[in-house]
Amino acid sequence: AIVGNSSLPLINQGTIDADAAGQTISVIGSSVTNTGTLAANGGGALNTSGLGSPMAGTLSAGVGGVISINDNLTIDPAGVVNVELGGAAAGELGLLKVSGTTTLGGTLSLDLAGGYQPASGDSLKIMAFASLAGTFATVNGANISANLVWAPVYDAQDVALVAGAPQLASVSGGPAPPFQAGLQAPVLRYLEQAAIDRWMSAGLDPRLAALLRSVDISIAHLGNDVLAITAGSRIVLSDDADGYGWFADPNPQDNADFAPTSNDHVFAALAGAGSAGRFDLLTVLDHELGHVLGLADQPTGDDLMAQMLAPGIRRVPSEADLDAVNGVDGIR
Repeated sequence: AIVGNSSLPLINQGTIDADAAGQTISVIGSSVTNTGTLAANGGGALNTSGLGSPMAGTLSAGVGGVISINDNLTIDPAGVVNVELGGAAAGELGLLKVSGTTTLGGTLSLDLAGGYQPASGDSLKIMAFASLAGTFATVNGANISANLVWAPVYDAQDVALVAGAPQLASVSGGPAPPFQAGLQAPVLRYLEQAAIDRWMSAGLDPRLAALLRSVDISIAHLGNDVLAITAGSRIVLSDDADGYGWFADPNPQDNADFAPTSNDHVFAALAGAGSAGRFDLLTVLDHELGHVLGLADQPTGDDLMAQMLAPGIRRVPSEADLDAVNGVDGIR
């Protein structure tokens, strides 16, 4: 079916939905403006070209539905991409395909369907494109359960969702410090190596160093108090540390910006130091590397693998962490 005329502009303020298996709807016009909903589900396909930018309406890909944009796509801050997730296999989830450059913004909304119960490590590709700029400003429906969340992973030609255990921000609701610029790749690589060095200097078996160095780390807007998640050997970090910003320690070999506490493996930010009021990236990386080593979140407590972390707190690997790792990996 064809909706529109290639020689005339088309403005959609309602819903155009390819909702039957094998059904294809082509939405055409000299220009196409969508402030309503363009949808595909149930094995249907919706194709459009000339979609006006920025797109301020909704693109909704239900289970088995494919929406194809034969052009560039820019998502307006008011725009929404809704994707249903019924499983990890092709045809069990919605998919948005863009032939040109995709510039993201607005909201990604996620809905589980068909009784699908995600497991840690599940990875679902929900978008494909020629090239990418930006990220979604908001992700709704990211919380799967108390111990599992979705994290968007932005690659050069696709967006995937990865399910993993979250490390959560523990904040009292006070104002966050002024926002700092996002993480830069050289800083992240430097602190990743510093986090590995912390594990090694604490006494980790050298045979596990290669495992830690094989980790793939990416950055995404996570929201929902999530600082980071780990799924298998993939770590996804929050771009803004829940709005509080990261403390990227320029001298991670020491704890000069922190004071000791009653716990030998926990330190608190010094008043006025750069670490005060921000989340310590080195601690979060060491926590996530603990997951890579096989350690689980601890729902309570104040050790490295505690699920909750407050701003201005640094934690380091302890003897108990090393004993647990050795037990998991059968090294001793």
